Amino acid sequence: MNDKTMTRERPTVKLIIVLAAFTATACQQDRGGQRNGDAAEGVGTQTGSTAGEPASGSTGADADGGSDDAPGAGSSGAPASEEPFVPPTDEVQLLPFPVRMTNLAQLLDVPSSHAMFTTAYELRLLLGDHDFSQQHAPDLRWTAERMHTWVRALVPICGSEVVRFKYPSLHQSAGALMRDAYGRDPSLTELESVEAVFSSAASDNDKARLVCLTVLSSLDFVAY
Repeated sequence: MNDKTMTRERPTVKLIIVLAAFTATACQQDRGGQRNGDAAEGVGTQTGSTAGEPASGSTGADADGGSDDAPGAGSSGAPASEEPFVPPTDEVQLLPFPVRMTNLAQLLDVPSSHAMFTTAYELRLLLGDHDFSQQHAPDLRWTAERMHTWVRALVPICGSEVVRFKYPSLHQSAGALMRDAYGRDPSLTELESVEAVFSSAASDNDKARLVCLTVLSSLDFVAY
């Protein structure tokens, strides 16, 4: 067991994050919806006149929160929106981008120049790499945007013939990939984190791709 495992247990990335990566605007839509909700709430708090007085033209029932048939912005009975997943940026420091790419190449027994890494290198600045000639310093934070971009970079890798050849049973088990990626046996919790994939109605190729994306996006692979 390595030092990383002894200090604290870090679960794999939530499956919902991996699934959202297949929609290019998933993160943007989530943030946009949250901003719209905040704006609507702001409108609701400014509709009335002074505190304790109903707005002009409204009834007492409206002032108390409106009727059951028309819940609106600012209504106390409106359901709260689900909180988005926020990666623990205060506890996580990513491995430098070149190290992550070297680890991927070694894991899959291919050179770092392999064509399936093209997307990752095109996105390298968004993935925290540095380019001092363009005033880009290294950024090793694991933000929601960076998580989404990392999964984008992994899509052509996890869909490659290289992965299908080396791990032909990913649609049934993640154990072999986890052992190679983490350098240790996976925990029961980590195995359970991908269990839903195996029982889904997706094709074998899609199941294998989802397992690959989940494992290679986990903190045990991308972070210190």
